Amino acid sequence: MSNREDRERTDTVETGLSNLLGAIDDAVAEISRRLNSGEDGQVRRSVEVDTRFGQVVAEAGLHVRFVDSGASEKENLDTSETDEAAVRPVSYDLSQRGGQWALTADLPGVVRDDLSLSLNGDRLIIETSGNRRYRVDVPFPQGLALTDLDVRLEAGVLELRQTQPSEPDK
Repeated sequence: MSNREDRERTDTVETGLSNLLGAIDDAVAEISRRLNSGEDGQVRRSVEVDTRFGQVVAEAGLHVRFVDSGASEKENLDTSETDEAAVRPVSYDLSQRGGQWALTADLPGVVRDDLSLSLNGDRLIIETSGNRRYRVDVPFPQGLALTDLDVRLEAGVLELRQTQPSEPDK
């Protein structure tokens, strides 16, 4: 490889990193704006860089959940009797890379005993009971069973990860 090719590759990488850092900076500014205004939500940025080796895509994402700092944690988790029956929407990220299926979902106020996972055909149903009720169904790979998942629920964040990679189709 010549010095010119090395320099071109370095310039491409530096430009890509600069663009990614700029996107992350924009995302952080958006998060700051949302925190200052008390808005919840998710911010995602994606940067595409064309290289002589093909296109490279970099993604960055942040999720903001605003909780009134003047109230106790218990007050933030409690719901009124009217609201208790309401089923809340679920924010989640689903990925399948290298034969590994994974899901991360926000379930604030939920404890493990209130979590229920079931399958309906090619859909995974996530439901909760208790003070905070959530329900969502997401695509689930055929051939995968609930027993093939590592399930973690900590601080209101549910993580489901496939324990073994899928075998490639022969």
